[in-house]
Amino acid sequence: MKTTTLLVTAAMVMMMTGLARAEPIGVGAPLEVNLQIHQGAVALDFDTAAEKYYQIEFSQDLVTWDREGYSFKGTGGRMSKVASGRGLARGYYRLRDDGDPQNVATG
Repeated sequence: MKTTTLLVTAAMVMMMTGLARAEPIGVGAPLEVNLQIHQGAVALDFDTAAEKYYQIEFSQDLVTWDREGYSFKGTGGRMSKVASGRGLARGYYRLRDDGDPQNVATG
């Protein structure tokens, strides 16, 4: 298992085999994210702001981004989310702190 702690802006990209940067977008203070890669999945552990929505996204080419699951609401505390490795040798992930409140899982 590989564990990495890093400071990221909402546009920094986390790659399954390392780290790569996208152009930063000015949406707020850097987020501290702990990243673990284990058995083809990527686990993200990070602090959240209450009432703010977050979205994990995936890309194979750093150009086209797909949502990884639903947006989720911050708690004001630490949260953990697991993203699928999609069975690919390489992929890129980013955590956005401007998730869509209309794209939240219910139930």
